[in-house]
Amino acid sequence: MTHRFTLFLVAFVSFGLFDTFWLGAVSSTFRERTRPLLARMSGDRLAPLWAPALLVYALLAIGIVIFVIPPIGTDPSMTRGALFGFVVYGAYDLANLSTTRIWTAALVVVDILWGAAMSALTTWIVATVHRLLH
Repeated sequence: MTHRFTLFLVAFVSFGLFDTFWLGAVSSTFRERTRPLLARMSGDRLAPLWAPALLVYALLAIGIVIFVIPPIGTDPSMTRGALFGFVVYGAYDLANLSTTRIWTAALVVVDILWGAAMSALTTWIVATVHRLLH
């Protein structure tokens, strides 16, 4: 298995675990108040389409490995990861705010901050694995 593919897998799993925690434990009350008409629900539980969700995590992992983790021999920073998350989540949330009636400014702010934090933490994990493998 190549080094970059290993880093991709670490980032993929990290994003999945962080987002599962966020969606399941932290943001459920906020989500219920801010976007009840948008969330894909089954009863009282969030019921995402898993194939597109896994593709999102794959794209985020690719972004971290390609754009945030620099060439071998240099040290990535959590700041770069946070900026990556800020840009990606910012583009998504601001596009939704501009095109939907029920996307709120509060949701934009919270989600962008979450994306930046999750990306920073994932960068730290991937960078740690990167250093351990070299």
